[in-house]
Amino acid sequence: MLYAIFSEEATNHLATLLRELPVLENEEVTPTPHDMYRAAHTLASISATVGISSLNQLGHALENALLRRDLSAQPGSLEALGVIRQAIK
Repeated sequence: MLYAIFSEEATNHLATLLRELPVLENEEVTPTPHDMYRAAHTLASISATVGISSLNQLGHALENALLRRDLSAQPGSLEALGVIRQAIK
């Protein structure tokens, strides 16, 4: 039962990340949408709850990459977007 709940939640958060990724790619100076932060953070949290440490670590890394992007002097850099895109896809 817990895994089914996790799977549904994770699918929804991944869909949010995929839906919002074009915002970062097309509007380089726009701050990261809050929904992306929330999705990455929640994926990290719920994966820890069910014991999937690799997804937990990836979620935290994605959340940190999004934060670094917003604090960067070049938020639209290809390197930053590449890291974020790779983590999401």
